[in-house]
Amino acid sequence: MRTGAAIGAALLLLSALPVHPACASVEEGKRLFLQRGCSGCHKVGTQGGAIGPDLTNEAATGRDRDWQVRHLLDPSGVVRGSIMPRLVKSPEEAGHLADYVMSLGAAEAPAPEAAPAAKQPAPEAEAPAPAAKEPAPPAARATAEVVPPPAPEPAPAPPSEPSAERGAALFQAKGCPGCHMVRGRGGTLGPDLTFEGEVSGHDADWQRRHLADPRSVTPGSTMPPFRLSEAETADLVAYLTGLKRRPEDTALTADAKARFAALGGRLEELQGRVERAHAKGRNVDDLNVLLSGAKTHVSTVEEMIRTGNVVGAEDEIKAAEGVAREVTAQVRAFDHQLRDRVTMAGIVVAGILFGSFVITRKVRLLVREWDAAEGEREARRARGRRGPAPPAAPPEPPPRPPDPPEGTGA
Repeated sequence: MRTGAAIGAALLLLSALPVHPACASVEEGKRLFLQRGCSGCHKVGTQGGAIGPDLTNEAATGRDRDWQVRHLLDPSGVVRGSIMPRLVKSPEEAGHLADYVMSLGAAEAPAPEAAPAAKQPAPEAEAPAPAAKEPAPPAARATAEVVPPPAPEPAPAPPSEPSAERGAALFQAKGCPGCHMVRGRGGTLGPDLTFEGEVSGHDADWQRRHLADPRSVTPGSTMPPFRLSEAETADLVAYLTGLKRRPEDTALTADAKARFAALGGRLEELQGRVERAHAKGRNVDDLNVLLSGAKTHVSTVEEMIRTGNVVGAEDEIKAAEGVAREVTAQVRAFDHQLRDRVTMAGIVVAGILFGSFVITRKVRLLVREWDAAEGEREARRARGRRGPAPPAAPPEPPPRPPDPPEGTGA
């Protein structure tokens, strides 16, 4: 991106950030510096490459934070002819990286340059006077004369054979994983080198020429030319040409195959549970997104199996299994919530029915009492309309007992 509206907008967003950033931003910038392979071209302290400038004392160079951000967003636009690719994905990342490089050497203030002083020969150390010795006898002097002089330096060791192991270590030390992936680890700015040794035409000669001048071999390449010694080049070539398919790279292990087979049925079962949850009124958009991601992992593994390259398939299977566990947990939690709601609804309905029964019975009792009271009131009203009742007749005397028969002596 050239200087223009995009960079202007990015700088506008970053203008509010303080000149002296917080430690969190510096740490994030350091992480990005290592992750994006910046150490492959730039040295910090004693570690890193020599293709780009040494950043050990970048804070003392006079390049301020604004310059750093603009350079990270558009390297060739700020430094004409720069071969540095744009490695940041956003103005925010550029800000973090700028904070980190501006912290390099910030604790040491640059000393003012002094006029070079005339060099004076270093005074020779005064050797102590040798102690007086008795003259050696003639035999001893003759023996001393025939003592051979001290040996010459040891001869340099012959160059060793190229080593793929040293090449692998050099691959890491030069920051190559910042741009290239090998067996699922590394960046994606450059080609995946997992099977670089099998690529047609990429033989040892091609690798040597490409390492020396990438753009002359691959036009348009953003890979910088590495200044490697002959031995380092040989080691890297041995490593790159040895990156070939292993027996375990062509097919899944028995364990991975069983897990992958179970994964398909598990995702189908989860899809059905999600659809049932949706039918019961739940918003399942988040669950469908998760399931879509899991199916993408499954499709990736299927393509790996089809092409006979299952490098990284284990990671894809683990990722899909993790998604399946998360969806299962969420669906189960929803089922529990739904069950609790049904239980609560049952309790509420039972309470309503019982309350209705109690109220109905109470109303009936009240109606009965009202009817009885109303009957009594009606009877009193009827008596009032007929007048006072006649006096009651006196009660009849009880019957007289019969006389006893004569002659009983009573």
